Amino acid sequence: MPIQAFMARVSHLCMTKWQRFLLHEGSSHSVDSLDLKEEVVEELFKFTRHIIYGDKKSNTMAEARTTKWKKMKNKSFVCLPPDADSLRQHCLRANYLAYLVRHPSLKCHPSSLGLGWELVGSRYRPVRHIRSALPMVSSCTRTSCRE
Repeated sequence: MPIQAFMARVSHLCMTKWQRFLLHEGSSHSVDSLDLKEEVVEELFKFTRHIIYGDKKSNTMAEARTTKWKKMKNKSFVCLPPDADSLRQHCLRANYLAYLVRHPSLKCHPSSLGLGWELVGSRYRPVRHIRSALPMVSSCTRTSCRE
């Protein structure tokens, strides 16, 4: 199967699951805006945890990552669910691109800055995260502090 056909199939399956998920959750939001409401982001997070990663017990992306990590025999960061910050940036990018697809007659595209994209030099680049995935670590230990 060519990669394009495979990706189209995966995209269709995810969209079908997303639509079923929204019906099950009783959501009635409109997805025809560049403004991604916090309720929609939370639904996307829940969908990612429950449907994509099969974790119906976790309430946050951090819990889902921890649960998955503890269950893994061969530890690998590649297989972990994304952290909340990275997933939020991905949702912003996907929403922006979906907006453009839904509005093909736009003569001038709205700016993607702040919607999961940044301008580096003269090129747009996806924002992977805006916060560090790990907390800041102090150089203090129980016995001494270094400056």
